[in-house]
Amino acid sequence: MKNERIPDDINNLTSSKDANKKNDNKEDKQKSFKHIYPKLIVTIIVVALLVFALKFFLYNDTSSSFVNDGAGILMLDYNDYKFKLLSEGKASGIGIDASDITRSHSLNGDYCAVLSSEKKLSVIKDDKELMQVDENVSTYNMATVSGSVAYVKGNTLNLYDSKNKLGSEIFQGDVLIYHISPDGKRVVFVNDKTVYLYSDGETTEICKDYFPICVSDKGIIYLIDQEKNDIYSYTDKLNLISDNITDNFFVNALCNEVIFSNGKSMYISIDGESQRRVSSNEINYILPEKHIAYNSFESVILGVNSLFDCLYIDGANNIFKLIDKYDSQANKYDSLIYNISSENYKLSNDGKKLVYISSGGELFIADTLKKGSGEKLASDVDSFTINSSAGVIAYITKSGDLYRSNGKDSEKVGEDVEYMQIGEKGAIFYITTDKTLYYAEKGKSPIKIDSKVEALKCYSDCTYYTVNDGDSFNSAYGGTISSGYSLISDNSEFRF
Repeated sequence: MKNERIPDDINNLTSSKDANKKNDNKEDKQKSFKHIYPKLIVTIIVVALLVFALKFFLYNDTSSSFVNDGAGILMLDYNDYKFKLLSEGKASGIGIDASDITRSHSLNGDYCAVLSSEKKLSVIKDDKELMQVDENVSTYNMATVSGSVAYVKGNTLNLYDSKNKLGSEIFQGDVLIYHISPDGKRVVFVNDKTVYLYSDGETTEICKDYFPICVSDKGIIYLIDQEKNDIYSYTDKLNLISDNITDNFFVNALCNEVIFSNGKSMYISIDGESQRRVSSNEINYILPEKHIAYNSFESVILGVNSLFDCLYIDGANNIFKLIDKYDSQANKYDSLIYNISSENYKLSNDGKKLVYISSGGELFIADTLKKGSGEKLASDVDSFTINSSAGVIAYITKSGDLYRSNGKDSEKVGEDVEYMQIGEKGAIFYITTDKTLYYAEKGKSPIKIDSKVEALKCYSDCTYYTVNDGDSFNSAYGGTISSGYSLISDNSEFRF
């Protein structure tokens, strides 16, 4: 029976088709740029869109976050309606009173900001220390590096320094949009069509009738003209970067690089400089999901220090690796391009290995630095997953057989498999059609973990899963291969 209290994305994990459709949708979402400030024609329309976006993100728990394998997992225990942080297969001792949350991680996972349904904002450091930031908080944005947070309480904009555990009020008045610098020392925001910059305890008026995209640690601000869709940078004055851009743009984690489109070609601006052409094609991005963040205003930040660390993909499935070698005469960067003819692909965290399924169901692995390097691993493949390094690849054939591959050789692991995940140490965890959960280490026979399993998540070195015990909620278990698995809650919901 489907658990009505558990979100659909958790209930559907055990269905191979549903799970893969969901993953495809996520990848489609990645491959189509977010419309960050649609049309940007008049302020009233923009404000209305922002109000709608805020309601959607705050109450549907899809805001923010960098998904980091090292960060703790949260679980709602329905026995006391408290979110509990899980670490190494057990409760860490940190609990948050709430029936719902939104959360965001810093890039390396050291800090996690949590806004509860009771509007209480907290910051968790290293999965061990809970800092109560403030109450009656409506929205917040987290710094990508420092873990500090800017947030709105009533009609005031505030800043919380997570390192020094200090809070301060930045501005009094209605704030529509705000962004925090990676180091958490600067905040750019909009009040009544005016853009302000907070830095070193002082607030300075920057300009009017623009929308800020981001602010760097050096105080470089990228903005968009709301009427013309022109993109500007600001240091000591406004500098036109490009005119008539589309809504297709994204930012690196240090907030000093922006790639954007004018509808025909892609351009880059670094440290506020004039645009340089990157590609004559309209390109999207391809990255592991852990490298993408959305804040409350749906700004897209890629969790890389430089946008040259990314891979990009266009509508014809050409993969681009930009090479940091600028040709001033050609007005473009060199790039490595090859075609994979697939929309089903995954990338290792270092961006060096690309695994994909061709339109004919053949599984390939390729070296992203070598054009045409794809090597066939298997045929008739229905779905696959990889660990962060792509050193272990698990795939399910159309007949339901599960295989493990190291990128060259493959071995059969199980049969009648619906869903699988890989632990970082290489063990494969999978659920069969009869809802039985197994794990299999390389060269060893699979071992049964539990029956009636509804959801599965390999997280860092631990594994969490839920079992439908016949009650209205699922029982939650967690642990490791070496320590075994123990009951965490008999009335619970995971938040992965």
